[in-house]
Amino acid sequence: MGKRKHVDLDNALGSYKEDIFLMLRCLGCNERTSAALMRKNKNNIFKWFGGVTRGPIVTAQWAARLILREESSNPNFLKDE
Repeated sequence: MGKRKHVDLDNALGSYKEDIFLMLRCLGCNERTSAALMRKNKNNIFKWFGGVTRGPIVTAQWAARLILREESSNPNFLKDE
């Protein structure tokens, strides 16, 4: 499969990140926690996005759930919310 053509990858990645952020908010994280989780998972998010050669491997909704699943093992997660 060739590179995606006629797609603004920066714009597509930005939209993907916005969708993940929104889903984190919908799943109960406040804005501050959602932003921190996005920063912490920056590399995973790019990997899940799929890069230049293909579309998202993991949907934004699943990405948010995967982030929360990993964080739920942290006993201090959402303690101050």
